[in-house]
Amino acid sequence: MLHGDTAVGSYLMGQALSCTSEELRSFLLRTSVSEFLDATLAQELTGRSDAALFLELARSQPGFLHRFSGGPWPYRYHPMFRGLLLAELMRAAPEDARRLTAVAAAWFLGHGEHIRAATLAAQGGAWDVLAGALLEGSCVALATGDWIWVKTELNRLPQPIQNANVDVRLSSALMKLGTGARMEAIELVSTLLPAPPPTQTRRQAEVLRFLESWLMAESGHPHQAISILDVGPADDLAPASGSASGGLRSSWRQLQAACLFADGSPARIQAMLEDFATSSAEPYTRGELGAGSSWRQAFLRRRCCPRSHRATHIQYFRCPSAEHWKRSLTRGYGSSTTPIIVAAP
Repeated sequence: MLHGDTAVGSYLMGQALSCTSEELRSFLLRTSVSEFLDATLAQELTGRSDAALFLELARSQPGFLHRFSGGPWPYRYHPMFRGLLLAELMRAAPEDARRLTAVAAAWFLGHGEHIRAATLAAQGGAWDVLAGALLEGSCVALATGDWIWVKTELNRLPQPIQNANVDVRLSSALMKLGTGARMEAIELVSTLLPAPPPTQTRRQAEVLRFLESWLMAESGHPHQAISILDVGPADDLAPASGSASGGLRSSWRQLQAACLFADGSPARIQAMLEDFATSSAEPYTRGELGAGSSWRQAFLRRRCCPRSHRATHIQYFRCPSAEHWKRSLTRGYGSSTTPIIVAAP
């Protein structure tokens, strides 16, 4: 009945909701801003220390909540029931609805769910949260080469936010770099580095270091870039945050290998490749990356000897595997007139 006739299903769910206690009804209204829940998110939205008890109480009502095992978010609202709750919340307290949606967006962003966070942030007008989600997604896209989601979310932001927000400007720099807009990337990074934000998030600081090292390599100073890249981005303590950190870490290693090659340090590249082979478990889920995506391998194309002071050129190309990358490195090394790394698409 609930799935077959929408009008009848809505009526029955409305009747069921009217029979719940005022406490449970308030709990359901406030948590309905998120399709997925766990006890800690429910507590954040409601302020109730007994949120876990209320989630189980709601689950005991037919058609309210579904419970799943094995995932990060064990509870999920029935879509029709959530629609009724959201409509009521927007009617009775529209400001609360927007505020709670922004709270949920920030929560998901803090737990590594940047795609879900972005959707909620746009609904709640939480532009700073959406900008933060955009930077996380840009770190993923830097490794996968799929910038469609980043471009879509960027267009949701008001123009003043696009022009001034640090996360958005860093995302734009990564996107220009990752899509081959080299000169535009150089121009934007050159304006970002002299005036970094006085207070930085960890992600902002890591991306700024990555962009600084890339600009050093582009300017013909791979040794200086290596000194920055030798201290890599920190590992996330929370497994849920792995997609963005994994993407940045992968691109970091690729750029580091290219700089080491330009600086005449093939032995260190060999060690890096061996380390990469033993720790290359992909930190992404297919839901985050999209089916069929592949790593983007960074490579250095240079037509001068390692000690030349002429500029190097870092680009991004597809490379099927670290082993192929290793063979390409070996094949190109030692020639001053051919590409140092030849990566096949």
